[in-house]
Amino acid sequence: MLTAASCQRSVPRALSLACRKMYATAAPAELKKTKFYDFNVSKGGKMVEFGGYLMPLQFGSVGIIESHKTTRSAASIFDVSHMLQLKFVGAGREQYIESMCTADVKALKNQSGSYTLFTNEQGGVFDDALVHRYADHMYVVWNAGHFEEKVAYLEDSIKKAKAKNIDVNYEIIPAPLIALQGPKAQQALEAVVDGPANFDSLYFMEGTFAKISGIDCRVTRCGYTGEDGFEISISPQADAVAVVEALLQKSSFVDLAGLGARDTLRLEAGLCLYGQDLNSTWTPIEASLAWTFSKSRRQEGVFPGSDIIVPQIAAGVKEKRVGFVGTTRRVPRAHSPIIDPETKTQVGVVTSGSFSPNLNRPIGMAYIHTPFATNGKNLHVEGAGGAIPIEVAKLPFVKLGYKMPPKQQ
Repeated sequence: MLTAASCQRSVPRALSLACRKMYATAAPAELKKTKFYDFNVSKGGKMVEFGGYLMPLQFGSVGIIESHKTTRSAASIFDVSHMLQLKFVGAGREQYIESMCTADVKALKNQSGSYTLFTNEQGGVFDDALVHRYADHMYVVWNAGHFEEKVAYLEDSIKKAKAKNIDVNYEIIPAPLIALQGPKAQQALEAVVDGPANFDSLYFMEGTFAKISGIDCRVTRCGYTGEDGFEISISPQADAVAVVEALLQKSSFVDLAGLGARDTLRLEAGLCLYGQDLNSTWTPIEASLAWTFSKSRRQEGVFPGSDIIVPQIAAGVKEKRVGFVGTTRRVPRAHSPIIDPETKTQVGVVTSGSFSPNLNRPIGMAYIHTPFATNGKNLHVEGAGGAIPIEVAKLPFVKLGYKMPPKQQ
């Protein structure tokens, strides 16, 4: 029987290798450091390369599984300062962003946002992102990695927009960013916010501004773990470490966590990792992300690749992203072929695979030929030690803990 203890040593090692393999393009001298680098190292952070940055995989002797469980039961702080934060201004900012992604930007309420996909002309995904609307600007958070490519993309697309008389400009926000995640995240945040604090009326994907230990912060109720929580963008001029230290000191149940736990958490929540579960080739419909399109965007949306993507919503696709669970103790790894045991032919490929601390078994995501992508379907993954049996399963693997607004009666 697979147990957490039997995987405790292998999971961190495998995740470390995966991180290095995915982001091993820069020489050590070229790697960037977040404002939390020295703090992370002082707390025993095991630093690895990720998205061109040196980031903590885990802290001290605390294993990935323990950090994972702390996040699910209490709260953890993740350094996510490697993410690219952008501010768009100008009268045409909403028109511009809506022309580049799948979000129904104009339908967003003030200080609210949505998960969205920036697409390319071939129908693939350039990047997934969070897009937030404010009274005088748009706030967008993109993934880490390929910084120069993204800046070139922005410069080119804005140049084309201005040629169409669309008034838009952007700036990169060099602000430290942390993710406070877990069912006790609100309790921890309210303990450090200056003045009376009540986040009961701030719901998932809504944002506000607050002072934490005297420091100006942008607070957004979101995250990438499947739990309730907040992403806190800290004033670039301030002592960002002071915010983290205040959270740790005021709430004993809060702990630091790294990339290893963030990966297992997002996988349990069925959330994609760009470069593995999303890329420039698979379309949003193949990625099972049709839910990111509002009715108006399906009917009237014009964005890169929309002529390819929108028809797929009705017509269907030949392969799609699904979840799976392992039926043995072996963990399928990314890029491994998936085989139909009856015909002995390849019917898919693993994109993410790991051990689930909550399910106490291997889980993963894969792109599988649609006829085989039904829950309960038994397939095999090719592994170094022979075939690994898996079963197609519904996503997400765990109940999501997002704080949603009350349903209208």
